[in-house]
Amino acid sequence: MKRYVIYLLKPEIREAYYRQEETLYQFFMLLESERKSKESGFVHTEEEALTKEMPIASLISELRLKPTEKSNKCAYRFDEEIALHLYKRRLIVEASSRIGAEWDVFSQLQQIDTCFFAYEEKSGKYGWLKPMKVQV
Repeated sequence: MKRYVIYLLKPEIREAYYRQEETLYQFFMLLESERKSKESGFVHTEEEALTKEMPIASLISELRLKPTEKSNKCAYRFDEEIALHLYKRRLIVEASSRIGAEWDVFSQLQQIDTCFFAYEEKSGKYGWLKPMKVQV
């Protein structure tokens, strides 16, 4: 199973960090480390400066998400192969082993906003769900 963590960055942050995705990835790794240690320090404060709140109601509606039977109020199903966990400032996508299952969600997220930044936990791959087009 693949697990992706997705943040919705502010447009000005997206522009400022174009071609500096590794810096964003390292920041989010620090944030996850802080989150796991239950600390709330500088990195957590910076999260609010860099990211926007997830448009949870819009995501539920536009992705046609269905609540899971679990008691977790933030857990939803996109389909049989994809589960989503919606939080105030991040979204977690858990995809089955079917190759490319996560792209069903990613392609719809690209239509909602161009500022989604994602990373896959195990592989360490990261990037924009919708890369910027640069005028030459």
